[in-house]
Amino acid sequence: DYEKAEEEAKRIIQMDENDLQSNRYLAEITAVYRKDIEGAVKYQKKVIELAPDDIKAHFFMAVLYSQQEDMESAKREYEKIIKLEKNNVQACVLLAAMYEYEKKHNRALKYFRRALKLAPEEAGIYDAIGILYYNMKKIPAAARSFSKALSYYPDDLKALYHLALINEDAGKAEEVIRYLEKINKLQPGVVQTYLHLGINYIEVGRIDDAIGTMKKAVEIGPEKGSIWTILGIALEQKKLYSEAIEAFSEAIEIDPDKKENYFHLGLCYDNLKKYNKSEEAFIKAISLDPEFAQARNYLGYSWAERGINLKEALVHVEEALKIEPENGAYLDSLGWIYYQQGDYEKAEELLEKASGMIKDPVIYEHLGDTYSRLGIENKAIVYYKKARGLDPGKEELKDKINKLRKGK
Repeated sequence: DYEKAEEEAKRIIQMDENDLQSNRYLAEITAVYRKDIEGAVKYQKKVIELAPDDIKAHFFMAVLYSQQEDMESAKREYEKIIKLEKNNVQACVLLAAMYEYEKKHNRALKYFRRALKLAPEEAGIYDAIGILYYNMKKIPAAARSFSKALSYYPDDLKALYHLALINEDAGKAEEVIRYLEKINKLQPGVVQTYLHLGINYIEVGRIDDAIGTMKKAVEIGPEKGSIWTILGIALEQKKLYSEAIEAFSEAIEIDPDKKENYFHLGLCYDNLKKYNKSEEAFIKAISLDPEFAQARNYLGYSWAERGINLKEALVHVEEALKIEPENGAYLDSLGWIYYQQGDYEKAEELLEKASGMIKDPVIYEHLGDTYSRLGIENKAIVYYKKARGLDPGKEELKDKINKLRKGK
């Protein structure tokens, strides 16, 4: 009954303004019940005047100053606590956190380290130091600190999460998965964890795991478009194109302006030989972002493969190369358009350049076809063999080699 307590405390203070407990009550009631921080500070100053060595009084005063956003005064209170009680871990940590908020990293580190000396097995302090180092871009030091936290508390979610982030930034997908799987066991059913797991499962080729994980994510957060996108990519890689189309369509329903969904939708339709729908999807992706080089290239290449719309195909692939001039796959597409136009010398020049950038069975096969057309059978066979070495299951390459050998 705050009103009654306040009334009685004020009566006592009228009789004795130096009554410690009544001032303490009034400071707390004014802050918590009245939400009058300025009034609470007035009473709390009296409390500290009456009991200058009271640690709890200084803590409460620091909280009140923080609520007033008077950070300098709050820090002074924590410093007073540390002077009164040198082994007060909480004051060191809170003071460090305030300096961290102000981006005074070295001072923050000083107090975190002081706290660590007082509590050397406290995982939370290692976490705090790890986050500080992470924000300072001192990633190896951050990783060491988080690993130390785990050595004291193996189920530390904060340390596990940051180590997953650090390894994701370093492109170490297997390590990311290890941390995320542990997080998922400790805290199951978190959509964001499933999402990151799905992405990293795809990265390492664990496509079935990616599909299973993203289907669980869909059950929990079907309204999140990125979940459907990652599920679609996993299904696409498994060559389950019809299911992937359903996933990308759901993603588009949620986020109709995300170009990547239309691009992947186009890939799926293209693989199902539903070319009208694939072209429609690629064109939509390009309309959303005219500098979407990947979509321009794939549309151009799809037309080149079928020997249609070659002039338009040339425009799209040339635009893609303006955006990414050192992309070997785009050079291959351009070379293949010239091949389809019958300009084999130009095709040879571009395809040779592309083959020097990336080792790809498609590029080698295109070069084999080009040299075959130019009547340079020996070179054609060399490139068909290179292509077969990277794609041994493609019987068509064997047939092309045999045909050239018989022709000789």
